[in-house]
Amino acid sequence: MRQREKTQETQATERTGVMMTTKCIRWLVTVTCLMGWRVLAADFSAWQFTQPLPVTATGLTSVELPTATLHAARAQLEDLRVISPSGVETPFVIQWPEIQPERLIDPSDFSMKLIDGATELRITTGTNEPIRAIRLRAAETRFLKAARVEASPDGSNWQTLVANTVIFREPGDIESVVIKLTPTPQSHAHLRVVLDDQLSRPVAFSGARLEVGSSVPEEKPLPVKIVKREELKGRSRVTLDLGGKNAFVASVRVAASDAVFSRRATVSTAENGDPNTSKQAVGSATVFRVTLADRKNESLDIPVRRSVASDKLTLEIENGDSPALKIETVEVTQHPVRTLFHADTAGEWRLISGNALVAVPRYDIAELKQQLAGSTASQAAAGAITTNASYTKPNALPEVDAASTDVDLARSRFRKPVTIAAPGVIAITLDPEVLAHSQLSLGDLRLVQDGRQVPYLVERTGTSAEPFVEPAVSLKPDPKRPHITRWTFTMPVDSFPASRLTCQSNTPLFERSITASGAIRDSFGNDTRLHLGSAQWTHKPGDASNAFELRFGHDRLPQSFALETDNGDNPPIEITQVRVHYATVRLIAKITTTSPLHLYYGNDRAKQPQYDLQLVRGDLMAAPKENGAIGAEEKLTTSRDQDRTSSTGSPWLWAALAAVIGVLLWVVAKMLPAPER
Repeated sequence: MRQREKTQETQATERTGVMMTTKCIRWLVTVTCLMGWRVLAADFSAWQFTQPLPVTATGLTSVELPTATLHAARAQLEDLRVISPSGVETPFVIQWPEIQPERLIDPSDFSMKLIDGATELRITTGTNEPIRAIRLRAAETRFLKAARVEASPDGSNWQTLVANTVIFREPGDIESVVIKLTPTPQSHAHLRVVLDDQLSRPVAFSGARLEVGSSVPEEKPLPVKIVKREELKGRSRVTLDLGGKNAFVASVRVAASDAVFSRRATVSTAENGDPNTSKQAVGSATVFRVTLADRKNESLDIPVRRSVASDKLTLEIENGDSPALKIETVEVTQHPVRTLFHADTAGEWRLISGNALVAVPRYDIAELKQQLAGSTASQAAAGAITTNASYTKPNALPEVDAASTDVDLARSRFRKPVTIAAPGVIAITLDPEVLAHSQLSLGDLRLVQDGRQVPYLVERTGTSAEPFVEPAVSLKPDPKRPHITRWTFTMPVDSFPASRLTCQSNTPLFERSITASGAIRDSFGNDTRLHLGSAQWTHKPGDASNAFELRFGHDRLPQSFALETDNGDNPPIEITQVRVHYATVRLIAKITTTSPLHLYYGNDRAKQPQYDLQLVRGDLMAAPKENGAIGAEEKLTTSRDQDRTSSTGSPWLWAALAAVIGVLLWVVAKMLPAPER
């Protein structure tokens, strides 16, 4: 028996020793990886920005990345590097904020009873997890109640957690039935919610759910500027400048001075950080402030909890028929993003960023991120960011040959010269003439240099900031139809692929149905009438916006088209600032020489080119680009025109044909019977 106990003790001691040895090995591996895995880099000239990083102590070092660093680097910090005082690239891990989705659980017991002038809701939580909030379920569609929340370990001795708050519900999915348990989530065995019924009848509650979890990322203020305020029809819009791209925004807070309100608010940003693309919603919530007697409840925050690729945020508040909120300021908070690395020496370290082409580093320490998260680290602050004095723009895709095959341009009817500042990746924005004279699919576009076609990719942007042309406008009254107003528009080019028309009016009160129409001529010279679209336009005094938008229902616009409306017994309306919008289309290509470059188009028979460049689309789109400027259009003599000219024949052929026709007519006339006299 004693021998067995001794054996068990020996085994336990051995297991303990193995566990301690394993922990030691893990720690040594961590330190070894952080200290030893380095990549010597003789040249960092491909990184555009640098900033000093003073390190005063050796060991694990944590750096909170400033807004300027996030702005200079790529969205996921793929190009960020940590450089030691000796110029050695040092491995690091990025500590992104861990956003955990809310987790709701059902309590083990819920009961409701009426007491003197109040309703008491008792909740047995049945969990040891910290409770962040209580979500009540009510059958009523409209109510407003003052409430307090108490907690107890045994169901007898109660302590107040939330003294004065208000819950409510209004038709239209406007409600606040969530009571947050502040300031710090804790575990509670029993909860009691007491609702004041002295000012209104009791409300039946069918249950509750508990929001649990204690992991909340740190939040810090993010300084922002309001760059634009707009009061539009039924809504308010505020544009915020975040001071840089790629900030990890936690929330947006509407600081309004109104005493009572409830509005739906949405926060949006430009997709991929490009202001020419459509807006993308990144957060929405109902912001409100309600007061009942001496109790008040408000929720002014719109959660975002994500990295924002743009340096601008747009806050829109739906006002409906209510007056606009008195917004004093808008506050934004952020979740800090940090890097953690091992400093083997004190001194002037560096952070470098701004390399659009470098691959994501693979330091082989990603699996240690969780172990490092709870480690004690010294704090270091990065200095001001500056431009790298030795910066040289990297060569995009050096292994990709930009040249392609020979090209047949015999049927291309137009071309334009393209001017580039230097070889590299270029972006050519297509103008209205190119878009009008090429195929809708753009399959006839050929970028030609030294007699060979250059591969390209087509980039189409969204509709939020479409370019536009302003057509010439003329008003032509029709004496036969005096109640009809007809505006005629002349576009700078025929067959233009427009998406929509916008205009404004100074007339204060009207409601009209607007119809757009035009005519196209076929190859036989016949005109065909086209219905281009229609929309309703209503404007009342006090409306914040008098803009009108009509979406075209046809692929291309004729050079001349008209808007028409029936005024009925009302005076005519006046329109101003007419714009025809179209999509932004760019060609992205890699150019290796400064030889003359031309864009050919206008071949109806051309097929869509198939370029292998599509395989590296992501890398090419991420590369820094120079804009290529296209020049004046040149009309070419095509093989089709030559065929048409040659097919007309010689004058002698036409003379012979006329003689034959004359003889035939004489023969026919002789064969006809003579007229009776």
